[in-house]
Amino acid sequence: MHPPAAHTPIWSKAAKFPDFVLPMGHASERHYLMSQETHSARWIGFRQPVLRVALERQGKRFENTWQAHREAGLGEVWEEEEFWIELSWRVDPDGSLGIRKYFESPFRPGEKLTVEEYYRWIFENSVPGLPEAAAKEGLTPLDYMRRYGAALGYFSTPGSADAGLYAQGDPVTGFANDKPDSKGWIGELDWVPYENTKFALQYTMYNKFNGGDTNYDGTGRNAKDNNTLYLLSWINF
Repeated sequence: MHPPAAHTPIWSKAAKFPDFVLPMGHASERHYLMSQETHSARWIGFRQPVLRVALERQGKRFENTWQAHREAGLGEVWEEEEFWIELSWRVDPDGSLGIRKYFESPFRPGEKLTVEEYYRWIFENSVPGLPEAAAKEGLTPLDYMRRYGAALGYFSTPGSADAGLYAQGDPVTGFANDKPDSKGWIGELDWVPYENTKFALQYTMYNKFNGGDTNYDGTGRNAKDNNTLYLLSWINF
């Protein structure tokens, strides 16, 4: 027995058997909250559609993200939350089934919930300390999450030993154990003071570099000696 429909923007095993394939945005083309247990701290990440934000900064306005995708030439690619909101209203248009009430706006009684209102309510009521931090800067919690960003990622580049490709003994670029293995963490802080301006501070920390953590090149250089701090800015015009 196969599923009648699949939500996916790509051709994959999930899209091979269903009767219908509904184009669904993922990755950067949707709103999404993230809070993995990567380290000993409480944090929350907020992902937003790239194309929709870019077009809105050009003065265009959209009720749903798929409208921005259509404007950009991608077709009617929905983001999942908006799909379920729309589906619930169509299944229960008058509210008699008791479904529609869960997808009504908390700020506009009786009106359809928008994805921005969905996250606005979460940030105003479910993230401890966020409303107070936003108020100090004269921002709403939603605007605060759109202005400031942070990311933490782990990377690992393994490889098989090969003395011909990964020779030892070269300063800085040498390889321990004839292996290319490198791993570590990348952290980034973002600040968007204006809609077209962004500043970012990125730090890369190596736990292993070119196959070793200490004296990896055979001349006394350690993996941590390659840690880097990167400051960047961009202006969109």
